[in-house]
Amino acid sequence: MRKVIVITGGSDGLGRALTESLSKENDVVILATNEQKLIEVANHNNCKYKVCDVSNYKLVEKCIKQIIDDCGTIDVLINNAGLWIQEELDINDSDRINSVVDVNLLGVINCSKAVIPIMKNKKEGLIININSQAGINHKAERVVYNATKW
Repeated sequence: MRKVIVITGGSDGLGRALTESLSKENDVVILATNEQKLIEVANHNNCKYKVCDVSNYKLVEKCIKQIIDDCGTIDVLINNAGLWIQEELDINDSDRINSVVDVNLLGVINCSKAVIPIMKNKKEGLIININSQAGINHKAERVVYNATKW
């Protein structure tokens, strides 16, 4: 039975690979902020996309509502969106630090918060959070990224 799967960060890296694999037997909707990449991946994999900044709850809420209107439900959420930052903390740009924290941490919270009522209502659903070993195995010059993955 086909599932409706939402993949955040579905236009690059692991998210793109998940999209390629899961869209063969499911209805996949990918989320990211770069519409050009989203269009390319969606066209290549016969899936839907939504431009969405997962760090902004109001945008996430609107996007999830649109997905429900289009697809009828959400069976699986894969929280995969993430930003990378490196360098020593004292030389990292504070705006970039905020972006990494907002996407890597708040993005997971925002997307989960938006789909939980849907899944509770139908008494089923699955939320998968893609993490990184960086949360366990720290490396110098990655303190912000490590903290968001902890």
